[in-house]
Amino acid sequence: DRGAAKLSFGELFSGGMPYFWRVFGLNLLVGLAFALIVIMISVPLAISVIGLVCLIPMLCLLGPIGLFVNLIIEQANNAMVIEGKSIMDGLRRGWEVVRDNLGLIVVLGLVLLLISWLGGFLIGIPFALILGPLVAGAIIGTDAAIGGGVGISLLCLVGYLPVLFLLNGIL
Repeated sequence: DRGAAKLSFGELFSGGMPYFWRVFGLNLLVGLAFALIVIMISVPLAISVIGLVCLIPMLCLLGPIGLFVNLIIEQANNAMVIEGKSIMDGLRRGWEVVRDNLGLIVVLGLVLLLISWLGGFLIGIPFALILGPLVAGAIIGTDAAIGGGVGISLLCLVGYLPVLFLLNGIL
């Protein structure tokens, strides 16, 4: 923001330190609270047989709640860093931003989810091809075929990993 053409890691690190403990504290407190809630709900349900049947739907219900809380926390982190707010003021600001822009956030989230699913699927297709020699060797069943299939699959995997990392970073 100050127009610097180049910044060192030390400059970036020292510039972020004033916000570190607030952001860390908020995420730690919310994470511990959410974990405590999940434990308080899950343990009694897991003890009884009927509770086991209710456990999966309960955890499925907690997933969207966790995503919503995460949206607020992300906006609170932004408020603490960008606007210099305290933890409680950051939470208030995060709630305001999510509440005022809920429709846009949901649409953006769905678009990003769709893009990540589609991109992940396309990036994952070569893995099926990489497993081809391994499966072919297993079908043939001889030691030489299995060894050759494993070797070719490993070589292909090693060759694809840099591409995978690059595409995943872009995604």
